[in-house]
Amino acid sequence: MIGPEERECAEHGLFLLPDAVLAGGAGDFARCEVAAARAAEIGPQFDDVDLLSLALHFQGRAMVRQGRVRAGLVLLDEAMVAVIADGVWPPVAGNLYCSMIDACHEISDLRARTRVDCGAGKLVGEAAGHGDVHGPVSGAPCGASAASGGLVGGDRGGRTGA
Repeated sequence: MIGPEERECAEHGLFLLPDAVLAGGAGDFARCEVAAARAAEIGPQFDDVDLLSLALHFQGRAMVRQGRVRAGLVLLDEAMVAVIADGVWPPVAGNLYCSMIDACHEISDLRARTRVDCGAGKLVGEAAGHGDVHGPVSGAPCGASAASGGLVGGDRGGRTGA
C-alpha cells in the first residue's frame, strides 16, 4: 500500500479500517483482526486517538467473535478509555458506545449459548440481564441454537457489525 517514496501517515491507518469492517461483516474475523491490529500500530505513531480507538475496538470485536473473549474485552475496554476521557471526536465516540453495547449483548448471548444441558435439552446458563434462563434451546436469546456455536448466530435483526 505504501510505495518506496511514501512515508506512512495516519491516513494509511484510516484506510485499513474499512477493510477490517468489511472483513468482519463477511465473517472473516481473522482478516478483520489483522487489519485492525495494523491500524492500531499506526495510530500512536501520529497521536491519532480516533484511529487508535477505532482500531482497538474493531480488533477487540474480532477477537471476541473468534472466541478469545477475555483478550477482546481488554482491547474493547482500552478503546473506551479515550471515549470516557472525551479524547475522541463525538461521532467516533457515539459509534464506539453503540458497538460496545452490541458487543456486550453478543457476549451475554455467547455465555447463555455455551451452557447447554444436552441431556435435558435445556439452556441452563446465566446470561447478563436474563437471570437463570431455563427452557428449550430454540428459545435461547436472539434465536440461537445449540448447533450455532458462534458468537454471531440466530436472528440478530440483520446486524453484522465488526
